[in-house]
Amino acid sequence: MEPHLTIDKNRRLPPGQDYALLYQEGLKHIENLASRLWTDYNSHDPGITLLETLCYALTELGYRTDFDIKDLLAEDSDGTIQNATFFTPRQILTCRPVSENDYRKLVVDIPGVSNAWLVFDQDATDADGFRLPIPGEQPLFADYRLDLLTFADTGNRVWLRGLQKILLDLDETDAYGDLNYAQISHQVFEKNTDPAFDLYGVTFELRPPFRNWQEAEPFLALLDTLTAESAGLAVEAPSQPDPRSLRWKLVLKKAGTTDAFPLEVAVASRPSSDFRVTTEKIETYFSPAQVAALVKQLVEKLDKARSIVQQVMLTLHDNRNLGEDWLCVEPVETRDVGICADVDLRPDADPERVLAEMYVQIQNYLNPALSFYTLAELLDRGQTTAEIFEGPVLKHGFLDAGELQNAQLRREIRTSDLINLLMDVDGVLAVKTVRLTLYGTDGKPDAGQKNQRWCLHVPQNTKPVFSPAKSKLLFFKDRIPFTITNSARLQEVDDTLRMLQAIRRRSKLNGHTDDLPVPKGRFRDLAEYYSVQYELPQTYGIGEAGLPNGASPERKAQAKQLKAYLLFFDQLLADFFQQLTHSRHLLSTRNLTRTYFNRFLDDIKGVEHDGLTDELYQKNGAGEVLLEKVLDWDSGTAADQWKPRWNQLVEPEATFYDRRHRFLDHLLARFSESFSDYTLMLYQMSVDERGQADYARVVPDQLIRDKIQFLDDYAVVSSERGRAFNYAATNPRTNGIPAANPIWDTLNVSGLEKRAARLLGLADYTRRNLACPARLRMTTDKAGFAILNENDAVLAGFVFVDGILPEARPYTDQMPYWFTNPQRYRRKKQADRSFALELVDETGTAVARTTSTFGTWLEADKARDALIRAVANQGKSEGMYLIEHLLLRPRNQHYRLMPVCLDENCADCSDDDPYSFRATVVLPVWPARFQNRYFRRYAEQIIRSEAPAGLSLKICWVSNASMHRLETVYRAWLTQLQLVTETLCPTAERLEALRPFNDQLIETLGQLHSEYPAGRLHDCEESLSENTMILGNSVLGTF
Repeated sequence: MEPHLTIDKNRRLPPGQDYALLYQEGLKHIENLASRLWTDYNSHDPGITLLETLCYALTELGYRTDFDIKDLLAEDSDGTIQNATFFTPRQILTCRPVSENDYRKLVVDIPGVSNAWLVFDQDATDADGFRLPIPGEQPLFADYRLDLLTFADTGNRVWLRGLQKILLDLDETDAYGDLNYAQISHQVFEKNTDPAFDLYGVTFELRPPFRNWQEAEPFLALLDTLTAESAGLAVEAPSQPDPRSLRWKLVLKKAGTTDAFPLEVAVASRPSSDFRVTTEKIETYFSPAQVAALVKQLVEKLDKARSIVQQVMLTLHDNRNLGEDWLCVEPVETRDVGICADVDLRPDADPERVLAEMYVQIQNYLNPALSFYTLAELLDRGQTTAEIFEGPVLKHGFLDAGELQNAQLRREIRTSDLINLLMDVDGVLAVKTVRLTLYGTDGKPDAGQKNQRWCLHVPQNTKPVFSPAKSKLLFFKDRIPFTITNSARLQEVDDTLRMLQAIRRRSKLNGHTDDLPVPKGRFRDLAEYYSVQYELPQTYGIGEAGLPNGASPERKAQAKQLKAYLLFFDQLLADFFQQLTHSRHLLSTRNLTRTYFNRFLDDIKGVEHDGLTDELYQKNGAGEVLLEKVLDWDSGTAADQWKPRWNQLVEPEATFYDRRHRFLDHLLARFSESFSDYTLMLYQMSVDERGQADYARVVPDQLIRDKIQFLDDYAVVSSERGRAFNYAATNPRTNGIPAANPIWDTLNVSGLEKRAARLLGLADYTRRNLACPARLRMTTDKAGFAILNENDAVLAGFVFVDGILPEARPYTDQMPYWFTNPQRYRRKKQADRSFALELVDETGTAVARTTSTFGTWLEADKARDALIRAVANQGKSEGMYLIEHLLLRPRNQHYRLMPVCLDENCADCSDDDPYSFRATVVLPVWPARFQNRYFRRYAEQIIRSEAPAGLSLKICWVSNASMHRLETVYRAWLTQLQLVTETLCPTAERLEALRPFNDQLIETLGQLHSEYPAGRLHDCEESLSENTMILGNSVLGTF
């Protein structure tokens, strides 16, 4: 029944839209202010007419202010809201995978994957009762006596944590069948006219010498060779090891080579039970061309499975967590389950359909199917938006968290559960005498899991699969037993089973709605303003028609006076409309120059010609004095600068910064984020030489830019905060096509680096060269060199002190990186009592000295500091490297091991593992901000607090030369690490090729140590804030 639409007779308007209320309030003010002089409040009075007009204008303002928030924010004619801080649920509620179920969702969403399980521990436990992690590539042991790690078994096994792998269950396809298994099915459709060789209607299973795509790896090269061309192929005469079985062995060979590929051919079904399949028929049908075609089909099936596994591996690498790493993807091991039971049926039950229904129920119990749902379906089921979008972004619909949890690998199969399920099948009266049997990988019953009456125990990480061939369900109708053994009836059961499975299966979705969009509004021109002067009766002479041509000068003067009087009301109303139309920008990350908006009334008819705007905005001497006093305005400024100057007068710079920061702080608070600590740190950095805070050093524009950058990237820095970088050679794209994955000069960095960079105000968080070499130009005689700036101007000149040519110096390549390090300089007093600056090497030996000298040591120090700043500012060195120790783990017994600090008595064995959940963060020490102790302390606090709770960090601030050595080794190691991922599982050759680069990076990391700014010991009369000595944050002297 449709609702009746009615209009409320006593509708109450908001005060801002209630004309009568505004009018009465206006009359009250008039009475209070002017009742002695103004006593006529009737409508014919001009003052009342003005009041009525103003009240009407206020109702328009109230009407527009009361628009729906969507309309106030709409910017385009189609109603689109262009505000980057209004994220959709898919953008802001999702995150990179963190939990076990998150990773399962991510993998199951890949086309071709039916289910997946995450494995990270074993059934075994350690001495404290905690489950042991899965073993890595190489066992490690701790030698507490020698204080080191070793590959020799000392009895103290070091288990690396953070390693995990995926067990994969692939889909079943129409073209290739079940992709989990290597065998292929082939049905004969060609009828031979000779009955002695006819195999029409027979279905064969061809079984290679491997079970799945993983075991097929050693055979891939052989298969490629055999299928490259059909010429020269031959098939050995088939042999039948057991005459009672319908199985034969075939061998495909290539003439002139030793290449041979064995196949087992087994009869899967026959047209009838009395149809004979003989060795002669097999030999005739399986010709070399036929076998080659079937082997080619096998290769295509393996390629299909391997391409899915490759996509899984790329996806896992692209979503790796910090401090964790992936071992090889493995196919889940399957074990057949046989079920025997007696089942009583109703007399009217259809046995074939009942059997098919029972098969479906058993299969769904052992391996529940995962269904994808649309957004609307989950909302209709009562799930909240937060529940639906929890976890990673999926491309093919949404997975129900409860169903996903229920689809774990079963460890127990209970008879009572099966009886309850089978009793729910329509037509079943009773289920009795249930026996369960678990079969081994060899197809034989497991001795300890045979004919179990109550419970069947399944090994860890094993998928139980119901096998109808190894089961027997005996039906009874009115106590008369019967089984379904006829081929036609079995085919009917199979057809019904496929139909029921298709009905229940919900495949991955495409083209569905996967997000809740930002609602659209109705665009309204909120800034449009119609002057109150146009609302007055024409007799006032100030409307659009104006006064008659023959009006007297006195009448014109009266009209101008009224115009000028009303201009103040127009200004207030027009400014408010401007503020209303720009309100959509206030809560955004746009680059605003003001937060108060006003309008110049130079478009009202008559005003622009009567000179009233010049008087209103005081475009005269008085206005110039006002601007000079308030804004330090130069009266010689061009006339077109009046409006910007008056805008600044409406909103001074201090007011703008205060309001803009408060708007941005509000946006940050919506996400429970704050820049308060960062702001306080900036004020601490502004302390001058007298120990007093100089707030002028805190650049408000920079702080605004830092907040805006953080908000613009918030969807990334929040969802990826625990994500590690992707070191795979290829990167999965949204269209599923892998592309090259750069590891240098790239945004491919960890989420921690991205988030920390935004919280620290770092403009660039890409992985790039951070070292900043000085630009050197050798002199003609190579006896010295000059340091140049970006414009090739000379900053300083040096001459070598020992006369050795640059080519003969072992440190020539490293020397350009010395000039940002204060410890590389030393003052040298000359014979004339002046001072020169010497450049020294790592041993403190002088290498070169400046060609210029300085009158005092203070001037020499100032020249050194100026040179350091000039060289440091030439590069964009504000950044960091984050190196995860788990990626440096040994892959074979020849790898260099990281150092440890152990107790011989093992009183504290917590430091025996330098790999698990540990990382090193390396930052440059020479950028100006990075030398400030307040910034360094804040940066370390931010990096540690934003890192995952279980990740232990070592933070190093290194010199320019050390950074250059590290980034050279680090980049080479990353390049080699990528090559390891080019195969589904790393090969021994690739791992050995990685070893020297891995060893060199471990050695380089061990040589790093934090650099500190040099401090001075002051007397009582010197400043207490300049170069002060602080324990753990300063170094005294040069070496």
